[in-house]
Amino acid sequence: MNPSAKTRVPVPGRAREVLASSGNGAPGGGAGYPYLLRVANTRWWLPLAGLAVLVLVWGIPATVLVQILSTVFGADADRMSTAADVTAVGLQIALLIPGAVAAVVLVHRMRPGVLLSASGRPRAGLFVVGVAVATPAFIPMVLAKRAEFAAEPDPIAGTAGWIGWQAFLPLFAAIVLVLPFQAAAEEIVFRGYLTQAVATWTRRVWPAALASSLMFVAVHPIHDAWSFADKLFFGLAMFWLTWRTGGLEAAIALHVVYNLLLVVAVAADGRITEMLKDSRTDALGGLTSMGGTAVAVATLDWWFRHRAAMVRTDSEGGACARAAA
Repeated sequence: MNPSAKTRVPVPGRAREVLASSGNGAPGGGAGYPYLLRVANTRWWLPLAGLAVLVLVWGIPATVLVQILSTVFGADADRMSTAADVTAVGLQIALLIPGAVAAVVLVHRMRPGVLLSASGRPRAGLFVVGVAVATPAFIPMVLAKRAEFAAEPDPIAGTAGWIGWQAFLPLFAAIVLVLPFQAAAEEIVFRGYLTQAVATWTRRVWPAALASSLMFVAVHPIHDAWSFADKLFFGLAMFWLTWRTGGLEAAIALHVVYNLLLVVAVAADGRITEMLKDSRTDALGGLTSMGGTAVAVATLDWWFRHRAAMVRTDSEGGACARAAA
């Protein structure tokens, strides 16, 4: 069944009325999420205009912010070795969120809630479950990355090892406070706005999934086949999870946990810059990353389908009881 046939919104601003198809493999209304920007009066140029607004609303404040942090705190977005550096990079990316909101509201004339879920509302419970599932799933990836870095000296400092609490604690605080917003921004832009925008041009969902995933890969440094495969697999897996659950909450949770665990692990040795600029990944690193992603996505998909089935059963039972009364 073609999801687009049941996911047209009659007028802008009424995305909550998207009809969920029950037989298309997307439980709980997931089929509607990629098509929330497809409305009765959609024009082909709207996604292009929306992208222009996103870049404009993001680019100017981000440039000003980085200049301020660089002047006042000495932040260097290319270095990523201090708390100020991490804050500058994280907030620069996080400002993509208001850019995406502006595109949806000003160009598509929709409520910003369409970026989060088919219901138009955030589902905190799904985010919490996503964090709980992703944390153990990504531990092997972190151990693999630690082993890889332990076997190789830092090409800049010439050594590898613990940087000490005095240097680590401010860096850790910046990572924990800022990087979740950076990860959320990437999901809102790539699995959210860009996927929904491309889906206005297609009758099937996978061209939008592939296009947004390739754009996700393009903004990350890629130096070998394993790192390319890892980033592409992650992008497609996050799309699958978003589509199946009808929103971004679970994908944001996985992305936040992935980034936090990985960056904290390499920050302990002061090697964030090396990891971000030289993203070469060996077979063990690539397999543990993709394996952890697959396990987390499959577990959350199962949990969501099981929960949706229970909700339907309870609703049907309540309706039968009311009818019998």
